[in-house]
Amino acid sequence: MPGSWDTHFKQLLAHSAQDYATWLVDGAVIEEELSPQLEIIRNADSLYAMRIKDARYGLHLEFQTHRDTMMAHRLLEYNVLAGSKFKYPIYSVVIFLRKDTITLTSPYVIYNHKGREILRFHFDIIKLWEIPTAELFQKRLKGLLPLAPLTREGARREVVEEAITELLKGDPDKNKDSLSLLYGITSLVFDKQTDKQWLNGRFGMLEDLLNDSWAFRELRQRGEEAGWKQGMQKGLQEGLQEGLQEGLQQGLQEGLQQGLQEGLQQGMLKNLQSFVQLRFPDLLPLVEQYTQTPIAEELLNTLVLQVGLAKTEAEARQHLLAGLHRS
Repeated sequence: MPGSWDTHFKQLLAHSAQDYATWLVDGAVIEEELSPQLEIIRNADSLYAMRIKDARYGLHLEFQTHRDTMMAHRLLEYNVLAGSKFKYPIYSVVIFLRKDTITLTSPYVIYNHKGREILRFHFDIIKLWEIPTAELFQKRLKGLLPLAPLTREGARREVVEEAITELLKGDPDKNKDSLSLLYGITSLVFDKQTDKQWLNGRFGMLEDLLNDSWAFRELRQRGEEAGWKQGMQKGLQEGLQEGLQEGLQQGLQEGLQQGLQEGLQQGMLKNLQSFVQLRFPDLLPLVEQYTQTPIAEELLNTLVLQVGLAKTEAEARQHLLAGLHRS
C-alpha cells in the first residue's frame, strides 16, 4: 500500500490527531502539528506537540504501509532532530498495517566495532492484526474506525457495517474522509467477490455524501485507472497472442494490429465495468452482455463517459440499454 496511501493516512491524522493521542498515550492532549516545521520529515510521518499534565512532549506517528529495512534508523534520526529542534522529549510510534511490512523490533540498539553498546532507542510498535476488533470499538474514537478492517477479527461485513454506522452518527460531513478511507482499506482486505460486491453496493448508497470527499474522489480515480490499466494490459496481451497465431497464416503485422485494437476495446470495457461496479452494481448483468458481442470502440468510449456522468441508476440503465440496441 505504498505511495498515495501515505498521504491518506497523514490526512486521517490531520483530522483525528487527538483520537490517536488518546489511544496511544495516556492523558495526552494535542496542542499543534509540528510536521511543517521539520524539513526532513517525510510524507508518511506526522509530528505533533502534546501536553501530558504540565509538561510538553512530541508525538511522532507513522503508518507503515510497506517494508522498510532502514526504518529503525530513520525513526531514530527523526526523534533526535525533533528533540533537538523543539527541546522536549519525542514519543515515536509506528503503526504496522500488515504482517508482511514489519521489519524491526524495539529497542533499536547500535554497537561499535567491539560489540559494545553505544546507543539504545525505544519506540512503540502497534500491530493492528493483533488488536481485538471489539477493543478498538470500545475506545469510542471515530478517528480509529477506518482501521477496523485491519484488526484481528476485522475482515467481516458486520465490522465494516458497525464502523459505517458509528461514522454516520452526529454530523456525517465531519467523517466523510474517514468513511472514504474505511472503504479504501476494506477493499484491500476483502478477498471474496461477494464481499467486494456488498462493499461497493453499501458505499454506493453513501455516494452523495462522499462525492465531496477528497479521499473518495482519489480512491475512485485510482480504482478507475487501475481497472483501465489492467484491462488494457490484459487486452493487449490477449490480442497480441492471437495476432501472433494468426500471423502464421496472414502475416505478423496484421495479427499485431488486430491484437492492439482488441486490447483497446478490452481496456475500455474493463473501465466501463469498473464504473458500473462502483456506482450502480445492480447494472453489472447489463454490462456482461457487452462482453458477448463485438462493440465499436467509439460506442464503448461514449458509454464510459455517459455512465461516469450519470446521476441516477435509471439514467445509467437507459444509456446501457441504448448501447446494446446500437451494437
